[in-house]
Amino acid sequence: MAFMNTPVTHGSGTLIVTATGAGTELGKISGMLSTTAREESPLTRELNRLTLWIAGAAGLTMVVMFVLGRARGAVAALECRSQTGTILTVDTFDSKQMNWALLIEFVLAVCVTQMDVLRRLLDTVPLNLQQFAWALVPPVALLILWEAGKSVARRWAR
Repeated sequence: MAFMNTPVTHGSGTLIVTATGAGTELGKISGMLSTTAREESPLTRELNRLTLWIAGAAGLTMVVMFVLGRARGAVAALECRSQTGTILTVDTFDSKQMNWALLIEFVLAVCVTQMDVLRRLLDTVPLNLQQFAWALVPPVALLILWEAGKSVARRWAR
């Protein structure tokens, strides 16, 4: 019996083909190898874990930046209504459109970070209360600085 690629150095003979493809010995070996489960190497497992960690960190950064951007936009929208007037009065909320815009921005920021459907859709991670509070620090600082600047402008205008 001769298998595929068996070298013949000299002489003559008659060959009868008994099997082809998956029916040959090499085909049987190939079939056994294809049914064997593949195990991930330790390096592959570590790289997969690192990839998930990096993706999670990127997602958290994206959510924080979204919340910061929305909050800064809301502060800027309120502050730009007057060059010297403070927003820390009841008159700040006299515009129905502005009130709706602020409410919608706040609800969207909370939904993007807390609702499971939006988190999966936008590939974000949930924020706990402490992380959400830290995300609000820059807009609050911006509000304080803006109000301080307007206070200085009011004093110079007198």
